[in-house]
Amino acid sequence: MPRLHAFNGTRFYFLLPLLWMLLLAVSVQELQRKRWGLFAGWTLLIIQAIVLLKFNTEYANNVKLLAHRQVYEPSFKRFFAQDLFMQMDQYIGKPKQSYRVVSVGMFPAVPQFNGFYTLDSYQNNYPLSYKLQFRKIIAKELDKDEFLKNYFDGWGNRCYIFSSELGQNAMCFSGAHIVLHNLQLDTKQLRAMGCRYVISAVLIENSGDNGLTLEKEFYSRDSFWHIYLYSLQDADDRQTAKAASVIR
Repeated sequence: MPRLHAFNGTRFYFLLPLLWMLLLAVSVQELQRKRWGLFAGWTLLIIQAIVLLKFNTEYANNVKLLAHRQVYEPSFKRFFAQDLFMQMDQYIGKPKQSYRVVSVGMFPAVPQFNGFYTLDSYQNNYPLSYKLQFRKIIAKELDKDEFLKNYFDGWGNRCYIFSSELGQNAMCFSGAHIVLHNLQLDTKQLRAMGCRYVISAVLIENSGDNGLTLEKEFYSRDSFWHIYLYSLQDADDRQTAKAASVIR
């Protein structure tokens, strides 16, 4: 049924911690009625505490940091990288409300947190007409990957710049050194919707084919991201670039 495409069963996972804790409480209460119940109850609680600590990402990361081991999940500071985005803002040198950006290999929430106006976003409710306009930008990428196509068309809360080479990966950290070789975006549609810059966490090897110019790279050891800032070329710039490539 078509309506089932919009159904997301993972939403029920939010109830699981509560249900498991209730089950543990009931089990301990029942065990207390047995002669050996007190020992068994405390054993269960200790095992539960160990499991919670072991699989708690924040606790595990903090222990790794104290042990000077590498942590792949970013901290709040490294994730939002305010220093890098401040440098980017100063480099662009225009009021943020005067242009729009999109992100590749990075959650749109990151530039949004730093005050940038984005065409892409995670939204639980937005106009279908906007979704259809945005889809034109990534139509060729969706055609390359049936899963992404069904994911965007059937659900669409993640109005992202999807790439068939990245899949759903929106956390391309700097150490991964990922390169996109065949990204195909409708730059004309991007410009029509007010976009002037692409903030990418990965190097776009065929940026020229997409009408993009690499402006500058922003990187810091304190940041989770290595950011490549691309600007959209004007039509005249694209014709000049094509002519130059023919001459070479």
